[in-house]
Amino acid sequence: MAADLCRYPVTKSPLTNDGFQRLLLKDQELHHGRRKVPALKLELNNPIKRFYRAPLNKVCNILTPVLGFQRACTVRFWTGKALLALTGIYAGAYYFKYNQKDLTRKGGWRVIFCCKGCVPGDEEYPKVSDRSAPSDYAARGFKQSPYRLQIVVHLA
Repeated sequence: MAADLCRYPVTKSPLTNDGFQRLLLKDQELHHGRRKVPALKLELNNPIKRFYRAPLNKVCNILTPVLGFQRACTVRFWTGKALLALTGIYAGAYYFKYNQKDLTRKGGWRVIFCCKGCVPGDEEYPKVSDRSAPSDYAARGFKQSPYRLQIVVHLA
């Protein structure tokens, strides 16, 4: 029974002082690399994360023989960040362009266009403003509106 529980053959019993020292030294040996368990990698990454990381992982796998592992991973990392930044810029520009606050909606960006600067020395230097009537200021697209307001006054 004791021989079944022992790590060494019965001739080298771990119950001696030398056996205990050997057992202690063997237990303290460390593996210098990381443990590699392929099934654990799949378990730790959920399916959604694996789905959106798949294209850049493929690019990284293609670039690894050419650039090396470290540079391919760096290219993969910064490509993802650049695509996220570009998507954010495009989304912001789209929202800023097509969701302006005008007569058709209550919310959105309030966009104010100012006239082009004109300084002495320009061809059209004393440039007169294109706003001539008081209703031209803070119009918010009222004059260009496709909707025509009809004011109806009911006298009772």
